[in-house]
Amino acid sequence: MRRLGIAFDDYILTILINSYCLMGYAECGFSILCVFVKNGVQFNSVTFTTLIRGLCEENKIEDAMWLFRKLVAEKICEMDEVLYGTVMNGLCKQGHTQTALSLLRIMEQGDTKPNTIIYSIVVDALCKDQMVGAAFNLFDEMKRKGITPNVLTYSSLVDGLCKFDQWEKVKTLLDEMMCLNISPNVHTFCMLVDAFCKKGMVEDSVEVLKIMIQRGERPDVVTYNAVMEGYCLRGEVDVARRILDTMIDAGVKPDIFSYNILVNGYCKQKKLDEATRLYCEISQKGLKSDIVTYSTILQGLFEVGRVECAENFFTEMQNAGHSLDIYTRGIMLHGYLKNGHVEKAMSLFHRWEKQKEDTSILIYNTQNGGFFRIQKLEKARSIFDKLYSVGLHPDAITYNVTVNGLRIEGLVDEAKELLRKMEENGRLPDNATSNLFVNGFLKSNKSNEAMALLKEIVGRGFPADKATISLLIELLLLIGEGPFLLNMIPEFQLRNGK
Repeated sequence: MRRLGIAFDDYILTILINSYCLMGYAECGFSILCVFVKNGVQFNSVTFTTLIRGLCEENKIEDAMWLFRKLVAEKICEMDEVLYGTVMNGLCKQGHTQTALSLLRIMEQGDTKPNTIIYSIVVDALCKDQMVGAAFNLFDEMKRKGITPNVLTYSSLVDGLCKFDQWEKVKTLLDEMMCLNISPNVHTFCMLVDAFCKKGMVEDSVEVLKIMIQRGERPDVVTYNAVMEGYCLRGEVDVARRILDTMIDAGVKPDIFSYNILVNGYCKQKKLDEATRLYCEISQKGLKSDIVTYSTILQGLFEVGRVECAENFFTEMQNAGHSLDIYTRGIMLHGYLKNGHVEKAMSLFHRWEKQKEDTSILIYNTQNGGFFRIQKLEKARSIFDKLYSVGLHPDAITYNVTVNGLRIEGLVDEAKELLRKMEENGRLPDNATSNLFVNGFLKSNKSNEAMALLKEIVGRGFPADKATISLLIELLLLIGEGPFLLNMIPEFQLRNGK
């Protein structure tokens, strides 16, 4: 263009900036501003809106706010609703809802007034932050000022109400939409379907799906996935499979999440043949299994004791080029230990440890807990003692797993020593740890120590769990400590908020 003598204008240069931003190189977009200056092209709000949007997409919200403040302070370009909306949308996506709300109030005092889109951005953010009351206050404020809410405003409020099971208010809001001739869109329907499914109200979600189709709205893959997951959560995997077929018949292409939902459903019902058949179908449909698919089937195979199949599947997964994540490693270790293949678990564990592929505390916790479950006490002890040498520190789960294992073995005194070390390392026992100790003392007939620790638990503000309370009541009735029991029960009720 330069060689041909074609002049640059703001439209062409902004397209170039936008191209950089779409590729994730917003900083390169700033270099084009020099071209504006050199060629005498005037800056405009679209150019800076594009840059700010690019920075926000790269999660550089501080840089975006720096640029925005500079534009305001130096009056570099006209500040329009789109520019404000882009900044506020970026703030809300990063969780800075209150800052966005403050910016809305600043807009109200200036020449550029907030419009429906601006209000809707903040209403949506408040709903996502579960501040539904504040969202409705802003919604009412909109209407008082004569700013008409749109389908996005209503959809956000519907979603917020669904999360709090406010079904009557949801119905009222939907009726209000109809009266204003604001038709729910795919997004609104999808929210309703998802909310109903998560609450186990699958029949209601199917009714919403039917209404959606009757109104000419085409359900997308996300909507169908929500219905499928709802049926799977109720154990009706075959019905969920029929929903998949319905989706295909309707011309909506399933994604890998669709198949993962069904694979997980079949694995939970221990129907591994169906799960593996579905796995084979994935590639036939032109999709690629992901780490979730493999991990789910691996865990399912170990659960039903098909260790050799799990090993073959694990090899297939590695050959497919999938990198192992922490959860897949945990599934392999737990699966081997659960099925009594201790040496295989140890071999895999040491191989990963040697390769330094993953030394997460989660892996050690899995191994430690597995050894306790199969009564390999010495191996469990060696795993625990090794943590510090590899640069890891036991977390609450590590201590709880170890305490529970020692308690089951009847080694309460050793567990007490562990408690002392735990406190020396600056990690106070949590509610779960404390309850495990009390339970261990009670089962070892060390009622005085159990009662002393129980008083300490109550004093720290922890509630005793149901198993501990049941065991305590049984013991106190047996040894005739009725008055102590009567004195302690109000404390339990108070701590449990009952």
